[in-house]
Amino acid sequence: MSDYIDAVRNPGRAYKEVNISHTKSDELIDALLGHIQYDIEVLRPYFSPEDFLKLTEEVNRRRLVNRAPATERNLKDLIFFIHGLGGNAKATWERLPELLLDDPEVAERFDVDFYSYPTSLVRLPFGSRTPKIQELASGLDTEIRHSKKSPYRKVYLVGHSLGGLIARQYLVNEIKDNKPLRVAGLALFAVPNNGAALASIGKKLSSDHNQLKQLCEEADILEILNEDWVRFRVQKRVRTKYVVGTQDAIVDRLSAIAFWGNPDVETITGKGHIDIVKPTPDNDLAVRILRSFLLSAAG
Repeated sequence: MSDYIDAVRNPGRAYKEVNISHTKSDELIDALLGHIQYDIEVLRPYFSPEDFLKLTEEVNRRRLVNRAPATERNLKDLIFFIHGLGGNAKATWERLPELLLDDPEVAERFDVDFYSYPTSLVRLPFGSRTPKIQELASGLDTEIRHSKKSPYRKVYLVGHSLGGLIARQYLVNEIKDNKPLRVAGLALFAVPNNGAALASIGKKLSSDHNQLKQLCEEADILEILNEDWVRFRVQKRVRTKYVVGTQDAIVDRLSAIAFWGNPDVETITGKGHIDIVKPTPDNDLAVRILRSFLLSAAG
């Protein structure tokens, strides 16, 4: 039966006779739900009171069924901070999370959590083992799934230095395993995407330091990670922001931006490898960059 109100192309168009019992009501209701700017009241003249009541009840029922539960609508997104080599879950960032949450819009929409893992700048013989990036990425997956801040909606990862590589490896793993992505955004601060020359020196001063080995420019894991990053188009699936400091003496600019021509780069002048993630109230460019990125990625 073709003589029904076409809410998509002709909202309010009058037909000679429209009876809900002979109308493609599913199509009509679907159109109404998909184009809620059309007030259902415009259809009242074309239905009997009884039929219009049926239509109204069905539309309202479907809206309630399709509507996200109240608890889900009230959930926040979660920002996971991931420290770098020799860093600390919270001390690495100093006041950055606090200054970020000082913004009312951010505080209303986001909560924060921190990923901590064993790491050190130097490993002495017979010292504690330093887990590899692959293991730490697996650990990040567990932390995200069992965060003490659960339940939440989406996740946004913020990584400093080695922490950014852990986050990238985690995302590649999720895509390879065909898992639905929980992460909607990734911010990378001073991350050695192509390795760091100083890691080679540090490796010589340490005994079997897995993390320093993997941070070397010639490390196989970085080559594989970068190939997978391109092959699986991760940057197209997850909004990514690369943040670099002009005074970074640990990670050179090309390594921090991953590749020449990368359009998703922000540069902070006067900041080095460590203080790029240690903003102060009077010098909070890192906070402003991160705030803008998070709110834009969250939509």
